[in-house]
Amino acid sequence: MILLSINIRGLGGIGKKKEIRDLVIREKVDVLLIQETKMEQVDNCLCRMVWGTDDFEWIAQAANGAFGGILIIWNSRVFRKLSSFEGTGFLGVFGMWGDYNIPCYFVNVYSSCDLAQKRCLWEILSDLVTSKKGNWCIAGDFNAIRNSQERKGDTSVRRELREFNDFIETTGLVDLPMIGRKFTWYQPNGQSMSRLDRFLFSSEWMRNWTDLKQWGLMRSVSDHCPVMVKNEACNWGPKPFKLYNVWLQNPSFREMVESQWNNSDIRGWGGYVVKEKLKLLKNCVKEWTRAQEQGVDKQIEEAKAEIAKLDCQGETQHLTEAECLRRRDMMICL
Repeated sequence: MILLSINIRGLGGIGKKKEIRDLVIREKVDVLLIQETKMEQVDNCLCRMVWGTDDFEWIAQAANGAFGGILIIWNSRVFRKLSSFEGTGFLGVFGMWGDYNIPCYFVNVYSSCDLAQKRCLWEILSDLVTSKKGNWCIAGDFNAIRNSQERKGDTSVRRELREFNDFIETTGLVDLPMIGRKFTWYQPNGQSMSRLDRFLFSSEWMRNWTDLKQWGLMRSVSDHCPVMVKNEACNWGPKPFKLYNVWLQNPSFREMVESQWNNSDIRGWGGYVVKEKLKLLKNCVKEWTRAQEQGVDKQIEEAKAEIAKLDCQGETQHLTEAECLRRRDMMICL
């Protein structure tokens, strides 16, 4: 099981869709929870661009103008939707997971910054979790922290901090430690940072998936880091070879395949020849994709790495004005 949550701060740009799609495909994500789409309408075509393959289903909550917007996309081969529900600041789906038909609730949260609205959200979610026992996963941008170590900058939120902890403890939800990042949101000027994004799981969920790990990933196209949860006990063996349809649109790919196939001098019985040719072709495809990823993609990765370096540096010390401007300029370029 692999779950991914991200506050994208607007899903309209092509670059943002590509960034999420690449992450979903690379990490083999099963459920994707996106906050702040800022889109009043979501359709199947948009979700296909974000998910990258055809084996998906989705539900969405429309944005209110340029505010909000929540989207959940999942792998239709592993999760079967039975119903959905929503309210102010959250969107949920209930269904059956896997071959054993484990009943699961997924709730995607995008909380308001207003404390009164947060209280209302926490009360509704608490009622849902306590009234419907089962496997609950509640994730997203809670716009709240649990202790002063989860924020750098303004920490004058003691009452809110206490009430958020009360919500988690009353519902019996489990907040997994985060690996990789201390904070998940970074102010553009680098002066304030907070852990606003997280996954919360019911005790029933933790009994079914006992090796869950929560990771804060490198951010790029948003001021929030993606947060991913993996059940690391599963070992699915060697990775299968994948062919992406976009490769077929590149004339050089077809030329490379035809040249490699026709020039491979393999002798033996038919099945052996095909097997060996495919092995050689697989290596050629890997080299071809590496060559294609040079240029713009390399620059993007270098920029993302530098942003991550500055983010980590800012967690322990103040960035200079030049470093803040540099990070802002790189974010704009991405």
